[in-house]
Amino acid sequence: MKHLITILICCILFSLISCNSQTNKELQEVLREALETSDGAHTDIRIKFSKTEVINVLVKDSIEYYQNKFSIEKKNRIANLEKNIEYHEKRIAEREAKENPSLVDAMMLSEQKSLLETSIKSLQSLESWYPDYLDTYNGREENEILAKIVTASYSFFNPFLKKQMDVKGRKFLFSADGTRVLKVVKNANEN
Repeated sequence: MKHLITILICCILFSLISCNSQTNKELQEVLREALETSDGAHTDIRIKFSKTEVINVLVKDSIEYYQNKFSIEKKNRIANLEKNIEYHEKRIAEREAKENPSLVDAMMLSEQKSLLETSIKSLQSLESWYPDYLDTYNGREENEILAKIVTASYSFFNPFLKKQMDVKGRKFLFSADGTRVLKVVKNANEN
């Protein structure tokens, strides 16, 4: 019985691995075609893949991304408004502390109070702020695949330098079905 379970598990793992490698081969062919085609012209730069990893971008990943973006954006806006409020309160206190305020001081005090009031109202309205992008995926299945990110390491022949070149860990955004390369995902240190 234990042997039967072990054989069954091995068969399942083998089929998963073979399905994944087939998917990787198909994605490699799509990527090869995209890399070898420029402005409609096809060149054979002899691409050889050494490694490809595929990550599916799901609806739930995008929802999490947008929720994090919203949280950070709201936190930054609150911090900026709180700094503005503190700044205006300080300026108002300074102007009110003057013993013999001039006409300019009175005008500046009025302006500072108006700016303080505006900042306070903005902070209050920020509490109910809900951006449209949070509703982007309403009604969609959490596990729906939106895109694929393929990380590829490969070598190719550079016809200009006339030598073999290596590329490690380059990321590409594919369509959800894996039939098109949408763009090269730039790393943070690239322009």
